Amino acid sequence: MPNASTKVRDTPAQDPAYRPTAGQCACAVKLILTLPSRHPPDRARLMLTDADKGFLLRAIDLSRSALEVRGTVPFAAVVVLDGEEIGRGTNRVVELLDPSAHAEIMALRDAAKKVRKYLLPGSVLYSSCEPCPMCLAACYWARVSRIVFGASSSQAAEHGFQDLDFYRELAVAPGQRSIPEISASYPLRAEAAAVLKRWPLSKPLSVV
Repeated sequence: MPNASTKVRDTPAQDPAYRPTAGQCACAVKLILTLPSRHPPDRARLMLTDADKGFLLRAIDLSRSALEVRGTVPFAAVVVLDGEEIGRGTNRVVELLDPSAHAEIMALRDAAKKVRKYLLPGSVLYSSCEPCPMCLAACYWARVSRIVFGASSSQAAEHGFQDLDFYRELAVAPGQRSIPEISASYPLRAEAAAVLKRWPLSKPLSVV
């Protein structure tokens, strides 16, 4: 079993041509899963309360309404802070011609506008279905404290939704994904990094 001192690869990270093999990628995933969490799980946060069930049912009802009333994709989410709903959203990808307009994203946008903050620590996102990788990442960026969902990605896959495929894509080496990621070499990489370096020097806000 790998531990924190396990070397996943020997090739220097500075080598722009380096791409890990599928076996190395799998080793890296296992290593990440066995590393100590920055936030040890609190059993109370992992348990569903009656309040959780109520807000989750609200998200499920919204998804049902999206399908039966509006005829849109049946995904919905609500964001709750201090026991009060501060945001909600349904999938509006087709309606808005916006690939990022998933229910969770729309709910986070709604919540952020209402509280006039882009970070939502202490909040809980309730989704009718397990968030896709994009929505999960958005929850991390927003500093959401908990996520509670209804249907799983496996259940969504049974009905033609691709969330599970995207999770699998992220678990393989970049060079083996259906969308290749190409890392620029010097001097373009250095030029791009120089712009990033200027950000914390020119802004009083912390980088998030």
